[in-house]
Amino acid sequence: MTPDKQTKKGKPTRLPTVLSVVYPGLGQFAQRRFIAGTIFLIVCTAFFIQFMVSAGSLIIAYCRLAFDPSSQIEAPGYGPMLTWFVLVLLIYIASVWDAHRAFLRQRQSWSRQAHDIPPDLPDD
Repeated sequence: MTPDKQTKKGKPTRLPTVLSVVYPGLGQFAQRRFIAGTIFLIVCTAFFIQFMVSAGSLIIAYCRLAFDPSSQIEAPGYGPMLTWFVLVLLIYIASVWDAHRAFLRQRQSWSRQAHDIPPDLPDD
């Protein structure tokens, strides 16, 4: 195998970034960063479940008000549901950003190896 084929074989792809867009944590698993992937996967899933519980309780409360207007139920606020939605969104964005940042580091490292560029020396 020629050196040209060896360097192309190990070239990093954007697949982890795309997988992170599909679901947080999958991109980190594709990059073999299992701890980060597990953290993103568990946290995003837990926040999403909490968001769905908040949205479900809100829908149930408004349905009860619609079918029984004389009930003494107060209309719940949207605050908890929106809070969980924002947290899910932040974890989602952080996961995509983390996977893409790791891809850029891998690409830079591959580029240095492919062109035989020595790593940067620390400044004294």
